[in-house]
Amino acid sequence: MALKSNSLCEADFHKRRERLLKLLPDNATAIIPAADEKVFSRDVHYPFRQNSNLLYFTGLKEPLSALILEKRKGKSLSTIVVREKDAARELWQGVVLGVKKAQKLFHVDKVVSYSELFPEFQRAVSGQQNIYIDWNANSEVDSFIVEGCRDISSSPANICSLAPLIAGLRICKSNAEIALHRKACQLSARSFNELTSLLPEMNNERHVATTLEAIFYKYGADGLAFNTIAAFGDNATCLHHSPGKRTTTGQSSVLIDAGASFGGYAADITRVYPLKHSHLPPEVKEVHQLVLQTLKAATIAVNPGTTLGEIRKIAVLELASGLKDLGFKNAGKSNLQQTVNRYFPHSIGHFLGLDVHDVYPPATVDNGRGSDIPLKTNMIVTIEPGLYFPTKDDNVPKRLRGIGIRLEDDVLVKKNGHEVLTGDALFSPER
Repeated sequence: MALKSNSLCEADFHKRRERLLKLLPDNATAIIPAADEKVFSRDVHYPFRQNSNLLYFTGLKEPLSALILEKRKGKSLSTIVVREKDAARELWQGVVLGVKKAQKLFHVDKVVSYSELFPEFQRAVSGQQNIYIDWNANSEVDSFIVEGCRDISSSPANICSLAPLIAGLRICKSNAEIALHRKACQLSARSFNELTSLLPEMNNERHVATTLEAIFYKYGADGLAFNTIAAFGDNATCLHHSPGKRTTTGQSSVLIDAGASFGGYAADITRVYPLKHSHLPPEVKEVHQLVLQTLKAATIAVNPGTTLGEIRKIAVLELASGLKDLGFKNAGKSNLQQTVNRYFPHSIGHFLGLDVHDVYPPATVDNGRGSDIPLKTNMIVTIEPGLYFPTKDDNVPKRLRGIGIRLEDDVLVKKNGHEVLTGDALFSPER
């Protein structure tokens, strides 16, 4: 079905389609297909997650759907493709929109059934000079374009990626999108806070992760923004650790990196909490304090015109000074960058939107999440400094080995500064 929200409606999606049509040159066709359905095992599928670009322009959450936009001799044509109704299939898989209902819902020129997708696409590209494709969303559509276009008598001159055009539209959020982000961040923060009182009862990493996810849904999440990270002890030195069976026995802290989605929009929060006791151990708290101080310094720098690359440099200076205080002998100016990058090996953050690592226009030097793109009003970014000290690293003071700390907030860029959307998530809960 279509995305339903108090903040977004078909009028919003229609405006987005019109903006994309204006960006297309004349005599061009664009296609945005639904995501592939992923098989879990034999005839069992993973929960369907829509292609974010199709979601952005239509709100459609169904598989086997698509959007086709055409500009031909100064005139435009928009076509929505949906699954046809099938009572027997819907008995098992649920009700689908169908062509007739889609005709009433969408402000488009045509609605056709998915069985007509490829003939319709052949018609739409015939005689056109450019085809714009949202690649890698749907393998069947990609294969058709690569192979099928060879059979079209009037072959197009260029096949182009839609990614740069779409990224330019998605990167700055509308007021309605910001409202959805704010809701996702608020319910995620509330869920983190509620989890802290339950941590002494947790048995293992998976227990922590699934408990938090259940709280997300309790407060109205429509899904997870990404797979939850819950890491005990030195597992936190692995940046994207998958929660496992490690128990709380002998473990003092947990790093949790998680977020709910609401209306399709993502939240992304990272916190480090004590497991069984009310406070972090002294050595963990030392590192936590340094990373928290760095998070605050980096967040202050989030303003229009600043880049994530520049903000990372601020974080590096803060961390370098702190490493010396923690007893690192080789954190001097001569090899400052090398020392900090060894233990802070990732970017300071990323853009946030329908995707947790959201799209951004091509950068001058793409060396990490669009790090040289000047921030603009209504962009949303994460700020997430971290330090990860391996258990077997003689350059790390013994007391600090095996400690991993990352702290992360979601930050809205405003005209005269910024707003921390996840600021309600506690850093040091008292139990």
